[in-house]
Amino acid sequence: MTDIAQQSPAEDSIAVKDLGLILVMNVAWGSNFVVSKFAVTELPPIFSAAVRFLIVAVLCLPWLKPLYGRMRAVLTIGLLMGFLHFALLFMALRMSEKVSGLAIIAQLGVPISVIMAVVLLGERVGVKRLSGITLAFVGAIVLGFDPVIFDDLDAVSVMLVSVIIMSYCAILMRKLTGVSPLELQAWIGLSSFLPLFALSAGVEWKEYASIPEAAWTGWLAVFYTASVSSIVAHAINFYLIQRYPISAVAPYSLLAPVIGVLTSVWFLGDAITWQLLIGGVITLAGVLIITMRGAATKA
Repeated sequence: MTDIAQQSPAEDSIAVKDLGLILVMNVAWGSNFVVSKFAVTELPPIFSAAVRFLIVAVLCLPWLKPLYGRMRAVLTIGLLMGFLHFALLFMALRMSEKVSGLAIIAQLGVPISVIMAVVLLGERVGVKRLSGITLAFVGAIVLGFDPVIFDDLDAVSVMLVSVIIMSYCAILMRKLTGVSPLELQAWIGLSSFLPLFALSAGVEWKEYASIPEAAWTGWLAVFYTASVSSIVAHAINFYLIQRYPISAVAPYSLLAPVIGVLTSVWFLGDAITWQLLIGGVITLAGVLIITMRGAATKA
């Protein structure tokens, strides 16, 4: 991957056509929760994750090449992100009746990543980022008083472990240089689908009899998460951060959880409670502060 710090972004203001790409990217990421819920409703959750990464591996095959000196790091990221993170994520979606709260909980990955960067990388956290971390966790506490979240406490716990694993992967990816997003996706797909299939065969074999009867919507949902959420969205993001300053692109990422909540309400009938609204706004405000401060630091 080209070092972003060496790029000379064309402009600070984002062009109208690229605002359209930003919308596509955030719809892809935001709708991923609802679409994945459709997938795990029809198919065993770990099996769904395995099929997803098999598709990713096949679609990204042209970008699969040896990454000399970085294979250990890439394979570690692949196993943690593709295998553990997504296995737990899909399990949480299967366990939960509502996905709107999970979409907000997923945003805790930003403050958790910052905390890990302090502990593991020795980064310093200023007052602004510390206030953002505090806000994000206060919002999560408010969410905890939502009856919907309380009823799904087991799913939320699994989701939180998934988020922690993803946050650690973010730290590993920050150390990774000279790898494009599609090259990384190719290796994540290749290193993930076999362990996922093996785990699925071990714990979900009783559900395999129902796989031939799965509705086409389940299979289409898995293909969507692989092709659109994983590949298209990451390619757009890579294009944007090469063309524009990170500080100009980063705030738009908060559209994803908003879209996630709205689509879960629209398609799944999730109820919007005042705890969800207040907790969600507080959490996203904290994430925005962290994101903007981090972008300013990189700039």
